[in-house]
Amino acid sequence: MIATAGQPLADDETEFAAELSELVAEGAPRVFAVVQEKGDREEIWIAAWGMAFASHVEVITIGDNIRMSLRTPERACRLLADDDVTAWLVWLTDESDESDESDESDETE
Repeated sequence: MIATAGQPLADDETEFAAELSELVAEGAPRVFAVVQEKGDREEIWIAAWGMAFASHVEVITIGDNIRMSLRTPERACRLLADDDVTAWLVWLTDESDESDESDESDETE
């Protein structure tokens, strides 16, 4: 159980460490990549990495280090696609994550 304002944290170091781990796990953003594709699978590369929080996403492109704060990961795909390049949203999944996500990758042209 995570302590809230006004509640004491665990006295025991092991319990405290467990509470910290739980806090971090519950608040961790989902990580995703925007993968660009040129032609019909002729070339593919990771164009950006992102973190999806409950209220917004943060994205950093690779190479030119553009940083974006956006409402959705799909918006990052739209911004990183053009006439010759398709952008794919790919969620990084944790092997321990047993949830069945149907939106593992979304194509945005």
